[in-house]
Amino acid sequence: MKVLIKDIKKTYSDRFTLDIKELELAEGRIYGILGPNGAGKTTLLRLIIGLEKPDSGEISFDSELEAPCGEVAFLLQNSYMFDFSVLENVLLGTGGKASADKKLAMDALREIGMEKYVNARASTLSGGEAQKVAIARTLARKRQLVLLDEPTASIDIYSMRQVEGFIKKFNKNYNATVILSTHNPSQAARIADEVVIMWNGRIIERGSPESVFSSPSREETKQFLENWRI
Repeated sequence: MKVLIKDIKKTYSDRFTLDIKELELAEGRIYGILGPNGAGKTTLLRLIIGLEKPDSGEISFDSELEAPCGEVAFLLQNSYMFDFSVLENVLLGTGGKASADKKLAMDALREIGMEKYVNARASTLSGGEAQKVAIARTLARKRQLVLLDEPTASIDIYSMRQVEGFIKKFNKNYNATVILSTHNPSQAARIADEVVIMWNGRIIERGSPESVFSSPSREETKQFLENWRI
């Protein structure tokens, strides 16, 4: 799904303004949205998904002002786990309990190494385990547009690589557009086709990870990359 953002502004009590003149995101690519805390990454995702409305400007999806019903999935930074089993939580993302839905759910859990927890109560999981289940629930939907807000912030390095592999496989298999916010340039370099650097609510630079990270054109980008610690 193609996403086009034009002349978007969003102000919060004069303390922060998101101001994006134009941003086009092509179908079937993975985009890494990077920047320091407070740069506007989460706000941008919330505006795209429709959880918040811009003060001005518009966002279109395949030239339509509303995304096709049922074709967008969004993973929040702190996803809620219902007090059901792990499988039942993932089934909430597939739409039902038919055998086909169960296969989708089990396939997603297997991709992130959580299949052995299928019957465990979600309330007994650690924070990192619960986040992996939330990722499985989001990607099991097989939507055309997937937005992930810091999806691996609370999980270990091994699990991070599992999740990254799942995201890349999902993108390739379903030609989905994936928009992923991250504070981790290394992660963006591993999985993103293109990175978008945000600073104080504005987009200051974009391009392939290789070109942006090796030869940043903006001083703010250089500062962000220099201050990054793995």
